[in-house]
Amino acid sequence: MAMNWERLQKSQRDYPKPKFAEKEITRQLKKRPTDPYLLAWKADNCLRADKAFESRGILHELLERQLPITDIDLLNYIYHIYLDAERRIKPTLENRPSAGGIVQKTWQHTAKSLPNRKARLDLWSSFFVSAMREECWDDVRVALIQARQDGYKSNKRVVFAQIFANQMLYETYVEMSRREKRDMNFVEKLPRELAFKPLQTAFSGQTGNLGDPGHVQDMRDLKLMADIFSRQDRLSELHRLWFSADIPQNMIELCSKYRRDMYMLYLSLRRVSASVDWSGLRYICLDEVSQALASPEPARSLAELSTRSWHVWKDLIEATEKVLSTNELPEQIIMEPIRDIIDRAFDSGVEWTGRSSRLTHLSLTAFVKGQLLLLCKKYWLENRQHSSCYRDLRAFVERLDLEERAHFQSHITESARADVPQSELAEGVTIRNWLHVETNVLKFHYLLIICLPDEPNYVAIPQLLHSIVRLFKIATQVEHEACFDLASLAVMTLLKFHRTSRFALQTAMLALHLTSDESGKQNRPLLLLSTRLHMMTGLTAVAVDQYRHVRAKEMLNDTLSHNLLTRISHVHPFDSKAMKIHPDGELRNVISTIDRMETKVDDLLYTDMLNFQYDQAFELLDLKRQLKSSLTKHLCIVERRRIARLKGEMVDDTWPCHATFKNISDNRDFDAWPQFNSTKTPSIHLFGTVAPTPAWVADFYIEREPLYWYLNEERADEGTLTGHILNHELSRDGGEPLVLAPSEVVVRNLWEAMNNVSQPLFQKQHQELGSRLDSLFAELCTAHSELVIMDNPDHRDLPYEDQPLPSTENQMQVLYGHLEVLQLAWKLCDQLDRKRKTAPLKTIVKEKTVKDLRDITSNCYKCIQEYTQKCIEHWKKHGLAIIKAQVRYGDTGTALKNLVADDELHAIARLYADLVIDTLSGVLQVKLYKK
Repeated sequence: MAMNWERLQKSQRDYPKPKFAEKEITRQLKKRPTDPYLLAWKADNCLRADKAFESRGILHELLERQLPITDIDLLNYIYHIYLDAERRIKPTLENRPSAGGIVQKTWQHTAKSLPNRKARLDLWSSFFVSAMREECWDDVRVALIQARQDGYKSNKRVVFAQIFANQMLYETYVEMSRREKRDMNFVEKLPRELAFKPLQTAFSGQTGNLGDPGHVQDMRDLKLMADIFSRQDRLSELHRLWFSADIPQNMIELCSKYRRDMYMLYLSLRRVSASVDWSGLRYICLDEVSQALASPEPARSLAELSTRSWHVWKDLIEATEKVLSTNELPEQIIMEPIRDIIDRAFDSGVEWTGRSSRLTHLSLTAFVKGQLLLLCKKYWLENRQHSSCYRDLRAFVERLDLEERAHFQSHITESARADVPQSELAEGVTIRNWLHVETNVLKFHYLLIICLPDEPNYVAIPQLLHSIVRLFKIATQVEHEACFDLASLAVMTLLKFHRTSRFALQTAMLALHLTSDESGKQNRPLLLLSTRLHMMTGLTAVAVDQYRHVRAKEMLNDTLSHNLLTRISHVHPFDSKAMKIHPDGELRNVISTIDRMETKVDDLLYTDMLNFQYDQAFELLDLKRQLKSSLTKHLCIVERRRIARLKGEMVDDTWPCHATFKNISDNRDFDAWPQFNSTKTPSIHLFGTVAPTPAWVADFYIEREPLYWYLNEERADEGTLTGHILNHELSRDGGEPLVLAPSEVVVRNLWEAMNNVSQPLFQKQHQELGSRLDSLFAELCTAHSELVIMDNPDHRDLPYEDQPLPSTENQMQVLYGHLEVLQLAWKLCDQLDRKRKTAPLKTIVKEKTVKDLRDITSNCYKCIQEYTQKCIEHWKKHGLAIIKAQVRYGDTGTALKNLVADDELHAIARLYADLVIDTLSGVLQVKLYKK
């Protein structure tokens, strides 16, 4: 039976593994040796078996055949396989603009064989989509040109799609020349003009009548025009075309209709431009403000500007700062327009009461270093009963000097007394307003006492916590919305004491209590904070449960899942049915969710020519790249691989494709936690943790992954993947500096010593192997000594409130980090045992050397197991008492007693003690080797 596309797909499903697929392909090719479907399958199967050269050879023969391939699905299949083969053979040429002339000719050959225009247009539309998926922009351009020749010449979407393709082709050439460190030639520069000129000509009214397909007719066309000008760094020219006095006659109506939208779009592009003309941006903002002041109703115009177009003021301040830094003009001349705006708009006797206008006044006054304290006090008096008051004033209060801060703190404390309800019969509105005021006062106390000083006032923290807890209980009783902020503020306050395990436990328990009811489960920032706190203390089951209540759907998995999953392979790698923990399942879910989001973007971006969304194409493509190269996804893949190896299981053979290492995108949100700290302190610094970066991913694949390939014999094409990473400049030498977590620093020397032995062993450079084996042995001896010191029995004899928590994130990472290296060290010994019996290792690697390595590896492993077993036995006997003692410790423990009753404490302490044992038990499940 002859093969077709449907039968090919069925055969591939029936034979998913390359080994068995090869036998079936060979069997069928004996009957039909020239069948294009079978040959394409064979090429794909060779690629999956790491035979890229053989795959490309088969495809070359297939593409050069005289008989055209008329099945569009098969053509697309061949196109993708061919590109994959080329990229594996030449990873340094990953950014290719085209699959090559041989591929383009094949499509053209097929088009000539088709019977009618519709069939040809369908073919070119399919080629257009396939080439876009591979980001081969010259192929996209060819498809569009051919489609216009075959009947789409007057279609506007096709015309504008060609402009888009030319711009992307130019950007590809720019990237190629940068990587190859050379100048661009004329052919490579040409697409830039082919994208720019049609739009410039169209807007200038030189394209003929309004029916011309390249004519700029609406906001969608203007959006594409702005994107092209911005990406080509031609915003000054765009400003001249859009906002000058000599706008073409046929564009006046369009510009008048969309003036506000054009202006906002222009400013938004200005802010992200690679080379911003700050002087020009300052002039534009001043002009916009001047027009508002000159309007018949300046107060209304400025209020609207402050409300709807706040970034005008923000851009004005930022642009003025940049112009000041150039020292081209005296400061007085540059600052005079802003002082004039303050005088005319805010100090002219006009009463400004709106929140947005007040914030504008504060921002400008702070910038010119005016009487900021007076305005802060006035703003406080007018807005203290609003939940937004703290958020609005925080940045301005930070600008005050020490004396002014003390004055402001005294002022808000005194003024708040006027809002205290005078009797128990006070109206509900009065009580609600008072709760808002008191909550804002406590937020500012937190800022001024804890956050802004170089060293927090630790003495004042317990009293502040008492006040927050007292107010929280009142807010909860009357079901006031302030309870959300107060709950988060209480946890943030106690978090400042997190340096010891007792305060970490107090903070975690407080967070768990505050999120236990239905209202707490609606407090997403606090749930995320609680998730992170419980991961820090190794209480993984609670962390997983807290994160589930976050209800992180779709995009949020990419931005928020790091709170739970960062380095989870070295905290709790094993499933626990009793505790409902499935780390690998959580990681797999995030990966599949990000993939699903990418597919949804694909559905919007990769449409046929006639439905191409040219005005959204750049944004969709950027979003597509962010998801494809998501750092979150990379980290989840790494964690899954580490979990599988610690378990001694087969590693998932799903590899990140070449494109995912291109411009890795960090989409994680570290500002989703409660925002009460100083604006100058990044939220990530709250915990003192080191978040993995793209450089960390590169380090993993370059320094660690090859060891597994060599010692586990997992893959044969390790050089290809490493080549991709190096090519994309993710290595430490080409990008951001590598920053390791403290637990990773502990085992860093062991990894380096392992690499120093493995590289000469497997690359057959044996002359230095002996000395490097000695160095590895020395590092393992050092590690053993440190592990012996870690097992300090004195810690278990301390009073309950002083005993360290053995399941902390850092402690577990140290244990699993050592186990990870020890497993590899044992496999290295296996390899040495086999290879030392053959020349030339007979004279280099002695039997005693391998035995010594095995013994020290085994001793390190036993040390970890014994330490863990002792901790588990100790916590089974004393864990409940330790938790209770630490949670009730000190003034902060007394404050918590007002919230967490003894019965609840007992229940949570029992849970926490069980979870500590559960977390430690994972260490005992790691086997040094398979028996």
